[in-house]
Amino acid sequence: MPFLRGFPEARIHSQEIIEKALDYIGHDNVRALFDHIEEKGLKRDEILDRPEKFAESLERLFGKAADIIEKQIIMEICMKSDNVKFDSNMTLAEAIHKLNV
Repeated sequence: MPFLRGFPEARIHSQEIIEKALDYIGHDNVRALFDHIEEKGLKRDEILDRPEKFAESLERLFGKAADIIEKQIIMEICMKSDNVKFDSNMTLAEAIHKLNV
């Protein structure tokens, strides 16, 4: 991920977990998502710092389907991180905050 050069390795790993979870929506949709969030003032490398804004962008772009995408990201975070244990009531922003600890 060349756009993350210079960031600490743990931060890069956290960003990769989130982006890997988005793979299942397809490359074109991921690109559209990142274009959309940048238009709304959230850079790709700021997702870890501003997860609430990221969740809002998902909802704006995907509507009700955002819930499914958020759950997929939460599951990926829980599977790949020792810091985050699954909780069915956990929001995406909470999972990202825990991942970023």
